[in-house]
Amino acid sequence: MQLSDEKYNSFINKVKKSFGLDLSKVEKRAVLKNLKQGSNDLKFQTAEECVNDFLNTDWTSQKANQFVSAFTINETYFFRHKENFENLEKEILPQLVQKGNLNIWSAAASSGEEAYSLAILLNEKYPYVKSKIYATDIDPEVIAKAKKGEYTTWSFREDAIKYRAKYFAQVAENSYKLNCDIMAKVDFSLLNLNDKLYRNPNLKELDIIFCRNVLIYFSLEDARAIIKRLHKALKLGGYLFVSAPEGGFIPKGYFETIYTKNGFYYKKINKKAIEPKKVIEEVRLNKTIPVLKKKKEIVQKIDLYDKAMKLFDKREYDNSLGIISKKVQKNKKDYILMTKLYANLGLLEKGLEFCEKIFHLDKLNIVGHSLYGNICYELGRLDDAKKSFETVVFLDYKNILANFKLGNIANEQNKKQQAIHHFKNTKNLLSKEPSDKEIKDSEGMTVAVLNKIINGFIN
Repeated sequence: MQLSDEKYNSFINKVKKSFGLDLSKVEKRAVLKNLKQGSNDLKFQTAEECVNDFLNTDWTSQKANQFVSAFTINETYFFRHKENFENLEKEILPQLVQKGNLNIWSAAASSGEEAYSLAILLNEKYPYVKSKIYATDIDPEVIAKAKKGEYTTWSFREDAIKYRAKYFAQVAENSYKLNCDIMAKVDFSLLNLNDKLYRNPNLKELDIIFCRNVLIYFSLEDARAIIKRLHKALKLGGYLFVSAPEGGFIPKGYFETIYTKNGFYYKKINKKAIEPKKVIEEVRLNKTIPVLKKKKEIVQKIDLYDKAMKLFDKREYDNSLGIISKKVQKNKKDYILMTKLYANLGLLEKGLEFCEKIFHLDKLNIVGHSLYGNICYELGRLDDAKKSFETVVFLDYKNILANFKLGNIANEQNKKQQAIHHFKNTKNLLSKEPSDKEIKDSEGMTVAVLNKIINGFIN
């Protein structure tokens, strides 16, 4: 698909103006891929026809919302990011239920798994408490799916599996219907978070708001404006959950960060009440503050990467990302870690953005090209993945995993001879290593195991 630079920039600018989504920082190839998907969804013959129509006519809100949903990620599942639900269960709900009814907002609800997870948790722990969950999303298709309450096994992972038998009835081979009592606790509706005014009358005096993995699609200015509207929608002392990188959008003085062994969340504070106190403290401490801050900053620069890596090794990806994002000056090492974190959190397009930052500093970085190839492979962009792994092999012909993945890609593209060629190259490299040796960057796969996998392909 070919769009002139002028037309592409006009498209990017109108998307930002109309929806608040800032696509200027997203890799152009990723934008064009999603543009093609959005065009298909709206039954245009070509993406260029769709862009021309978008630029020259005023679309209905339903049409616009359906289109823009192609640029956001709707992948989710029940009790995703379990640390948030643990904080909710152990730290927040015991306090709130003593005060009476609960009102909760799932502000980027997608197909409903998050909102229904909240309803299930409340039913499990506090069935006697009257509660209501409001769930909103910009995409009418995922809202329609959420209202049906039917899910496949893909939506049940880890801890969520234990709730399937209790709250869902199997209605087909791979389809489970949520029971009516839980569905009745959730009210779904359409909403664009970038609207200057939220007209839903229920979105006020809320106890808890979940707004995860959506602010990253907005510009800093628009994301902060959304945070301020969420702050207004909460009761004083209400709680906000966002993802680790989105914490950087929160303006000072609106929320207090609460740290626990299960991660962190935010508590609404009275902005006006704390500002005079800060001024008084700064005047009272006077010249001692700069010295203390300087020492603290030096220690932080040394410690933040190591802390983030330790959390990464424990698979606490959200917390790790929250720490590494605090570093002001970032380098290749930081960008590599951030790429891995975004990829592991399922934010693949965001991971590709940080790969580009690696390449800006070092165009021939092997780790960067390996990560780029893996992410493209996950996104189904096999040609892009192939180019990246070919670059890795060019830079390091002994790289076992890159050779193997080139074989996988050729096999998926039905290029059998190419696949066998790459697999034989991989076996040749493996033959020079001990059978019990772990392959670098393979998360524990040994030479013997990979040999067995390749033999299965070849045979």
